Amino acid sequence: MSTHSSGRRALSRSAPPSPFTRLAAAWWALVVGSIILVVLLVFVAQNTDTVALHFLVFDWTLPVGVGYLLSAVAGATIAVLVGAARMIQVRRAAKRDVRHD
Repeated sequence: MSTHSSGRRALSRSAPPSPFTRLAAAWWALVVGSIILVVLLVFVAQNTDTVALHFLVFDWTLPVGVGYLLSAVAGATIAVLVGAARMIQVRRAAKRDVRHD
C-alpha cells in the first residue's frame, strides 16, 4: 500500500510541461519551412520541361517547375498583402475605439 501511494507522490512531483513559447513557434516554423523548401526544390528539379509564356507584349520560355513556383510565390505575396492591409485596418479601428472611450 505504501508503494502505491509513493508512486502517486512521484507522479504529482513531476514538473508541469513547459509552455509553448514564441521561440518554440519560430523553431517549428523554421523546421516546417525547411521541409517545404526541400519539397519545392525537388519539384522544380523534376519539372524541367520548358514552356513558352506570352503576357501582353512579353514572350519568354522557362521551366514548368519555375513557372509554378513563381505563380505560387506571387499568390502568396498577394495573400500576405491583403492580410496585412486587413490587419492595419483592424488596428486603426481598434485605436479609434480606444480614443473614443
